[in-house]
Amino acid sequence: MFHIKSLELVHWDYWQRIKNIPLDAKIITIAGQNGSGKTTLLDAMRTLFGLDCSMGRTYKHYARHSGQQSAWLRAVVDNKPVGRQLSNRPFRHSGFFADDEVTLFCQVQKNGGDWKRQYLMRPGNVEIEEVTEATDWLGVENYKKRLASAGLSPAMSKVLALEQGETDKLCEYSPRQLLDL
Repeated sequence: MFHIKSLELVHWDYWQRIKNIPLDAKIITIAGQNGSGKTTLLDAMRTLFGLDCSMGRTYKHYARHSGQQSAWLRAVVDNKPVGRQLSNRPFRHSGFFADDEVTLFCQVQKNGGDWKRQYLMRPGNVEIEEVTEATDWLGVENYKKRLASAGLSPAMSKVLALEQGETDKLCEYSPRQLLDL
């Protein structure tokens, strides 16, 4: 799977803008008191990957809380070649053959009385302000297919979608059960 380097949230829940949350370490720990935003951050990542949020919430829940007309999620991910072959990059099937980074975007926008989400990929490290006029947005299913071809497997999607308190259950699984995820 591709490696997430950084995350940015704009008008997500009660957070106005959090820029460049570093996620480029081998092990990331998210800790804090109840209500400090751990689940909010994880749900932002789930939404950015086209997955369902936790505890029955949806991306609409977080967008509504901001009081704005739109919310943005942005991640810079690693697209360096895997192995010796330079063309063997995670996002090569999306047309990104030469860039060592790819930027993933999710825009959640108010659409009448409802909210809709749309997705975008760009080569390199691209800011939100550079894509506000983009016209090549992807729907959820097409975007998820591109992420899957970049290495976001169904098993990894299930792990990312685990509810709070369920991660310790992974330790109880047999090797076979882990493979069956």
